[in-house]
Amino acid sequence: MRGRCLYISVILGVFTFSLAEEQLVDKDIAKARVEVKQFIKEDAPLFHNVQVKYIGGAVPELLLLNNSDQEVERIGLSNLSREECNQLLLKKGFYKKTTDDEEVPEEYLNGPYKEREEL
Repeated sequence: MRGRCLYISVILGVFTFSLAEEQLVDKDIAKARVEVKQFIKEDAPLFHNVQVKYIGGAVPELLLLNNSDQEVERIGLSNLSREECNQLLLKKGFYKKTTDDEEVPEEYLNGPYKEREEL
């Protein structure tokens, strides 16, 4: 009888650990979603030549288009933090204003932008 009780408690211990691990993953996913939403609502509008288009149910993606509006690159944002989203756009050569009414430097007015090695 004692052997069975030990066996059951070991299974429960493993099951509890698995649930806790899933909850941590769920919290990470939820945190990433909140950060991407903050980036889209608060930070993306400050980047020159960046437009936000809301599509219900779609995963957040960065679409890089050429002057003919043809897709050049598509990057998923779901797993990125807010800071990583900002760094991605800066690395791709976009200019981030500090305020909505800030003047954009002439070299950033029109694309194509040159990808930066370092920030």
